[in-house]
Amino acid sequence: MARRMYLTEDGVKRCRSEAGKAGKPVVFTDDRLKGFLLKVSGDTATFYVQRDVDGQSVRVALGRAGDGRTASEFRELAEGVRATLGEANKAAATDKVEAARIVAQVRTRLERSGAPQRRSDRDTAPVAQDGATAPVQDTEAEWAAFTLTQAMDEHFAKMRRRKRARSVPQVKDEMKRYLGDWFTRPVAGLTRRECIERHRQVTEDHGPTVANKAFRMLRACWNSACSLFEADERYRAVNPVRKFKDVWNEEATKQPLAWAALPDWATRANGLRNSVRRDWQWFVLLTGLRSLDARTVRWEEANLTDKPAWYVNAEGERIPLDPLSLHRPCPKGGERKAFTIPLSRPVVEILKRRKAENAEHFGDDAGWVFPTRDRSGAVVNLSEPKEQGYVKDAKGKVARFSRNDAGEWIPDPKGRPRKYTSFATPHTLRHTFASTGDEEGVNVSERVMKGLMNHTPDSTNMNHRYNKPSMDAMRAATEKISAFLIRKAGTSPAATNPAGRIIRGDDAQGERRQASA
Repeated sequence: MARRMYLTEDGVKRCRSEAGKAGKPVVFTDDRLKGFLLKVSGDTATFYVQRDVDGQSVRVALGRAGDGRTASEFRELAEGVRATLGEANKAAATDKVEAARIVAQVRTRLERSGAPQRRSDRDTAPVAQDGATAPVQDTEAEWAAFTLTQAMDEHFAKMRRRKRARSVPQVKDEMKRYLGDWFTRPVAGLTRRECIERHRQVTEDHGPTVANKAFRMLRACWNSACSLFEADERYRAVNPVRKFKDVWNEEATKQPLAWAALPDWATRANGLRNSVRRDWQWFVLLTGLRSLDARTVRWEEANLTDKPAWYVNAEGERIPLDPLSLHRPCPKGGERKAFTIPLSRPVVEILKRRKAENAEHFGDDAGWVFPTRDRSGAVVNLSEPKEQGYVKDAKGKVARFSRNDAGEWIPDPKGRPRKYTSFATPHTLRHTFASTGDEEGVNVSERVMKGLMNHTPDSTNMNHRYNKPSMDAMRAATEKISAFLIRKAGTSPAATNPAGRIIRGDDAQGERRQASA
């Protein structure tokens, strides 16, 4: 008899433990989503979906636990597959062949996305009256009905197979925000004209960079779907986001902070009430890490001692950590781009201070170097480090704006408030770090700077491709860069927390009222 369990990441671990004690294969059913199963057999754990189709119980494999997808992602996939099997069950009332075709198509899609192919699964498929299962073959009708949601799933499966799944949740969120009303539409029905019009609309509402990013992802998802069906050759399908050279927006090039502006930035950074955000700002400036890499640093990935240590990655592999170094296991580009950098002495001091203050403010920081609390009160990693505010008029009242016929923002009492970012963006700080290489007294080679910033080596230079800079070379460089930036800033990272503690909710409002009194 199957056992019931809430199939989360922790739930899967408990399932493996129970199956290990039982010494035989065990099937666990999810206690919240009907038909969502996990079968644990030895070291293998496989997610399934089960639903009745034409009076028969059909079980379809979704994929292996640990293949790069989380339990929540399998749950989301299971909901969609169950819905499709429900369509097959409805079809079976009038056309058993169509029902068999739908089930076979679901299995084929999942197998192409990494689900295990099992003979026992295929034996349970609904059959036509002549006893034959429906052929597994793509047709033009299937391509014509393949939705944007399915295209996204196919593209994300490719990203996971290439171990580049770090950005999948963010991409899903952005696609839903700007193209969500297209999710149920077949990708074959999207036209170039409506893509251009939507691109312009997103540009007006959210900015040029956001619009470009959303449609580059749409183009990639369409290409993944096209590759699955070979639709460009078989059905002469053409990507609607093609020849967009005249459509793409010009994106502003990020500029580093001018050295004359660095003291003002340092003063405001040291004045931040939240010590986590303050230390994070300095951490990014002095390491040059990308925003997500810097926000998701965990203590086990940092070695703050003068002795070698080890880091154990998600696959259980031991990664050596040099003294005073930091490992980033899944940066931009995925796990294959994992890298380790040395930490300068000022950065080590920041991290040591964070460890002490985290214990004071949070008790348990859940392993995050830069923690915060979400709305439920749970400790999570810092998600929005920028300091933002609303544009205000001369009286200090939040100003509202709307667009005129020319597309310009003008004051409008019935319009909407506009936010601004009062701090340099994280990528501006990264550019500032990169701009120090050629400065007098620093003189870091391009090859060493690329190593520190995890940039791809020059493919035309064989030395750059095969000879990576040593940790000693990078350590000397990062010490010089940190010293240079602190000297230009005219001050060091603040060593005390101005607020004294992390303040949230009603307490924060009360303190603000006292401060303004």
